[in-house]
Amino acid sequence: MNTTTPRGGGTDIKDCSLDCPTICIPNDPCKYTGTSSCVCPTGYYGQHCSKRCSPGCLNDSCHKGNGKCDCKEGYYGDKCLKTGMLDKRNKWTSHCKSNGSEEKRFKSDHCSIGWFGESCQYRDLGVLAIMDYKVLNDNNDRTCVKQNSVRILWNHEIQTITWIRLVFQSNEDADEIAIHYYDEMLKSTTLVCGPSDLRYHKYGNTSIDFNCEYSYFSGALLITWQSDSPLCSVRISGDFSREDGHGTFSVQLLDSVEDLVFNISTRGKDVFVQKAIFGAIYSFRTVYIRVLSGTLHLCEVEIYGGK
Repeated sequence: MNTTTPRGGGTDIKDCSLDCPTICIPNDPCKYTGTSSCVCPTGYYGQHCSKRCSPGCLNDSCHKGNGKCDCKEGYYGDKCLKTGMLDKRNKWTSHCKSNGSEEKRFKSDHCSIGWFGESCQYRDLGVLAIMDYKVLNDNNDRTCVKQNSVRILWNHEIQTITWIRLVFQSNEDADEIAIHYYDEMLKSTTLVCGPSDLRYHKYGNTSIDFNCEYSYFSGALLITWQSDSPLCSVRISGDFSREDGHGTFSVQLLDSVEDLVFNISTRGKDVFVQKAIFGAIYSFRTVYIRVLSGTLHLCEVEIYGGK
């Protein structure tokens, strides 16, 4: 009778004919001395060596049984799945590498790991993901790769992806962007956003920002595009699933005499960034944000549009 005895970072199959490829991930080192045993390579852990260590783990390695590890600079937590900087009072500080007062437009490395934007105000889930190429989430826009697609996988389900930024050497000919959303096991597609479904705009001469309105609850992405320019970074704004409450709020547009032009309400888990998208063009003078239920801790408001 075949018996399986789990061990930290491997699985022993005793007295059976199962070979290494049957019990271990493809191309994984395996020992057989009357007992076949998975030996997890660097970057993997778990009973069948099928889980990836966090990108925040020092030397890309972690405990073969539970995935815990020592963290690279800028990461913290048991599995180094959190980013940010805390002061001695356990309060958030600036996420810029400088003193936080200087905004450097289009500079690639002025933010601490896990943050991006002119003032490093956006949380970047990309640094917590496993990507096809490590240069795409190394917090350096000067390391690039010539490709037209990238697969992105997280160890935990994403609650929502509010928007994505692709950073090229040049965004002049970047086009035909599409996003395929998958479940955590990469077995089935949960959503496809093609070029006609995305809202996007070019930022500077290197970046393209875009979002898919229904990008909730995903474990993996496949992003495709057309461009002759190498891709240098993938930045992803959003947050993981959380259970610390949710809220409903409305965004109202008022004209010059305070009459209501349009009203939209939105809700969701208490994620780091929420969004409200207006599907038409409106002229307004005032934006009124009102909490309808729950709690909304508002830190910053950004409005994209034109005169």
